[in-house]
Amino acid sequence: MIGMLCYSKYFYSHFYVEHCEGHHKHMGTPEDPATAYKNENIYAFLCREIYGTHAGTIKRENQKTKRVHGKDAPFLILLINNKMTYFFILHATLAASIYALLGWASLKHQFVYAAWGIFYFEFLNYIEHYGLMRNKDKNGVYESINKLHSWNAVSSPLLFKVQRHSDHHVASFRPY
Repeated sequence: MIGMLCYSKYFYSHFYVEHCEGHHKHMGTPEDPATAYKNENIYAFLCREIYGTHAGTIKRENQKTKRVHGKDAPFLILLINNKMTYFFILHATLAASIYALLGWASLKHQFVYAAWGIFYFEFLNYIEHYGLMRNKDKNGVYESINKLHSWNAVSSPLLFKVQRHSDHHVASFRPY
């Protein structure tokens, strides 16, 4: 919950779900929007990543609901059981509160803060996974994640010493 609240400051709460359920599972594959392709520029990556993580989270949340309520679950059930609905409500409430308490200038500042926070956060993802793709075997199964599928040294001096990033993916159960 605390991790999600940290992301909510820049309207990006979905990433706490996406990180564990999407990124850790699909890292280094075309299915992971948070893995930057070789020769992909940061702006193309940002567009693909922001859209892909939102769409992926919505899709996974709907699949969870359909497993419980059946494949023909009504739209209202899908909406109520989707964490993205609550993230949207949280973000809209945060924006409305800032506007009501502090005015339009403060809300504009919040939007700039959020845009910068998302850019910085995704720039970190861009660097940490740039061009590192997992190979697929003849059966269509990707190789296991290892320390060669994420960068450590490049991100450490540049982005506040994010150490053990590769270890974080290899042993995601270990406290970071």
